[in-house]
Amino acid sequence: MGRRETTHMKGEYEGFSLATSLYYGFEVDDIIAAYRSAGVYVEYFEDELDFIAWHQQGGLDRVRRRNKLVYTFAINGTGPGRRSFVPAYCAREQIPTVNSDAYTCAIGRHKFHCNRLLGAFGLPVPRSWSYDARSGWYRGEAPPDGLRVIGKATYEDGSIGLTEATIGPFDQQLQAALGEVSLALRQPLTVQEFIAGDEIEVPVFELDGYHAPGPVVLTNQGKRFGETIISYDASWNDTTEYASASALASHTADAAIRAAVDVATALGHHGFARVDFRVGEDGRPLVIDTAAHPHLTKNSSYTFLFAELGFSFQEMMLTLAACGAKRAGII
Repeated sequence: MGRRETTHMKGEYEGFSLATSLYYGFEVDDIIAAYRSAGVYVEYFEDELDFIAWHQQGGLDRVRRRNKLVYTFAINGTGPGRRSFVPAYCAREQIPTVNSDAYTCAIGRHKFHCNRLLGAFGLPVPRSWSYDARSGWYRGEAPPDGLRVIGKATYEDGSIGLTEATIGPFDQQLQAALGEVSLALRQPLTVQEFIAGDEIEVPVFELDGYHAPGPVVLTNQGKRFGETIISYDASWNDTTEYASASALASHTADAAIRAAVDVATALGHHGFARVDFRVGEDGRPLVIDTAAHPHLTKNSSYTFLFAELGFSFQEMMLTLAACGAKRAGII
């Protein structure tokens, strides 16, 4: 659902486009082609309301295929919980999906709640606070002065709102900058302790249990992250690249795999999910984000990892369908 070039985004933010969370048209076409070339029948909808109208008018019943699955990979609008819309509708109508359920999609898109929840489960997360320019710090708790922090949009992905101005040693000047972004995005910011080190993504999929074949190291122009971030501009221009986990210490890679499986288990991810980490000075990976709808373009950590394992983009997308089919009892 959704193409950057044609989707009319609802509730756009000043200075930041929600389209950064959508796929380019050619990326959508890559996914459709991967399925159709394998003999899978595909119906594509630009907007979730188009899909619901089609279903209510009997469109699904008219598809003369025995096994039917729904896959949603983007959603329109703003605010918390919107990625739960299609999974919740499909659950009500008893339509099998390849995605996580409505609850998991919702909790993963509230960065502050997810951070605190995973921390309560004993999983490795950075210290985090919640700041809303309209109401201040949650429970009056703010980072200590001088601690290097990063402010992130609590409800959004695609690095929306994330610039160099939202990173730095905490002081009144940085708080003012965070307040400006909070007002522009009409939401609280999740303010995390900044971890200077490698940024890694760990794909996790559910197929007779959870599997995390290995982590992938993020790079920008061939350089590992360290002090840098995936800013809004970098996300928009899709400049992130990937490197093998051989660049990591073995204990770091193993810890990230274990933590990613624990996160997926705790949150109840289905199908494909992804857990993102920053690696501290001690080599310990800390969970900075989770994705119930991970990016699945040809330039993604998922595609990079599957290629390392000897699988094509088409085989990766068919694995995703198999995950949904297995959970639905189709196979």
